Amino acid sequence: MIQTNQTSRFLIIGKSVLFCAIVTGILKIQSISFPSDNFFASMTGPILTVAITYIFLTVDKKSFRDIGLKIDAKTLKNFCMGFFLGIMFVSLLIVFVAYISDFKIQQNKNSNLIFIFITALPTIILLAFMEEVAFRGYPLIATKNEFGILTAMIITSMLFGLYHVVFGWGIIGLCSTTIWGFLFSALAIYSNGISMPTGFHSGINFTQLAFGLTGNLFSPWNTNGAQAERFLNNLQITLIIAPLIILAIGAKSVLKSKT
Repeated sequence: MIQTNQTSRFLIIGKSVLFCAIVTGILKIQSISFPSDNFFASMTGPILTVAITYIFLTVDKKSFRDIGLKIDAKTLKNFCMGFFLGIMFVSLLIVFVAYISDFKIQQNKNSNLIFIFITALPTIILLAFMEEVAFRGYPLIATKNEFGILTAMIITSMLFGLYHVVFGWGIIGLCSTTIWGFLFSALAIYSNGISMPTGFHSGINFTQLAFGLTGNLFSPWNTNGAQAERFLNNLQITLIIAPLIILAIGAKSVLKSKT
């Protein structure tokens, strides 16, 4: 019986890692062949991710609902709540880092709000949805059912960090995305689905774009100037520390509510 349980656990981990590896590989190929620089091009990744999820669920004889991928009365509410929390949180971080860096955030004279809200925002939401399906969908629920909440959050967060390494992020990027992945997982567990972490993820990425931190030429503000590099370095460090503080405060209550 013990050996059977161990085999089952290794199988779950193997399938979760395989799932994330397949998704990462396909998305890497897709990003090279069809760069997601507009809304329609960015639809390819989410479609492929959902398709891979469907295949794995079919093998397991499960449905999308079994892993929290469903639309109900709380979906829009959770998404909006996460979105505005993401905007508020990262905006405060950026203002804080700008203050300690003695750096003035400047208005971008080339700003194009039509592009930002009609093209960029929908693309950001789609890509956030894609990553939440990939890492807070099948692998999170599969590992949670077998190992428990905390272990599942750790495993999927590490996979999320490694996914970003494949896409060219460095050591700091690996650390920050792993920590943020843990926070996204906590929101997924708390809300019983991916709508809230998708909103939060979208809000974070949208705010970074709005402040010109993604290199977009049409952002409302920018961080160009002599001190821009120091500003971005300080922000990267803050993006690692800040979620750790939140997790230290909120992890206990999340785990209590689900155990």
